[in-house]
Amino acid sequence: MTDYRETGTEVVVAVDLAALARNWRAFVTRGAIAIGLGVLALLLPTGAAMGLTLLFGAFALADGVLSLWSGIARMQRGQRSGWLVASGALGVATGAIVLAAPFLATLVLSIFLWTMVAVWAIATGVAEILLGLALRRVIDGEWLMVLAGVASVALGVFVGWTLLTTPTGGVIALGWLLGLYASVFGLLLVLLGLRLKRLAEAAEAGI
Repeated sequence: MTDYRETGTEVVVAVDLAALARNWRAFVTRGAIAIGLGVLALLLPTGAAMGLTLLFGAFALADGVLSLWSGIARMQRGQRSGWLVASGALGVATGAIVLAAPFLATLVLSIFLWTMVAVWAIATGVAEILLGLALRRVIDGEWLMVLAGVASVALGVFVGWTLLTTPTGGVIALGWLLGLYASVFGLLLVLLGLRLKRLAEAAEAGI
């Protein structure tokens, strides 16, 4: 049960912690599964990246089929649906290509993602360097901003150079990123579940 109380201009939401505490095992179980998948992704990064690509391909194919079916149905009723049919056909084609050549699709996807990371890091770094130089006469410690900008630019250049020299490394890095995220997310869920367990035990003891 969630209780809403208004205090002045703010609305305070009081969550029933007892109900959450009773379900602490669900949080621990979800966390353990996420940690297991994260460790597996760290050990098999290419497989994790391909799994993500296959999931994307299946979604694109299913969404394309539904859009195509809906567009055709609208056309039969005399309604305009050219854009819906076109997007559905594009989704079907994309999903079919991804599922037919998952490794190539994973390679393209990883190169695209890491290219975006490189561009973002370089652009952000340049902006931080310019901002630090602009603030040098206003505040002390502006060199920290400049240093952060240099680090961002260096990261972007490193990622870009890695993609140019070993493009398949982007697939491995993507798998590692997925594994790291799943592991950290799972650990946080486990810690939350253990915290809820202590609350449940305290509630049962009448503390």
